[in-house]
Amino acid sequence: MLYPMSPKAVELNRKLESFMDRHIYPNEERFYREAEELGPWKV
Repeated sequence: MLYPMSPKAVELNRKLESFMDRHIYPNEERFYREAEELGPWKV
């Protein structure tokens, strides 16, 4: 049975999505590119 999210959980989820959109997703391409260039022991 699924329960509706509390208002606090909804707000935390919104903040998490905002953080991911601003900081994580824009840098994913850079991370993978550097990982390929440097190899597995430098990342």
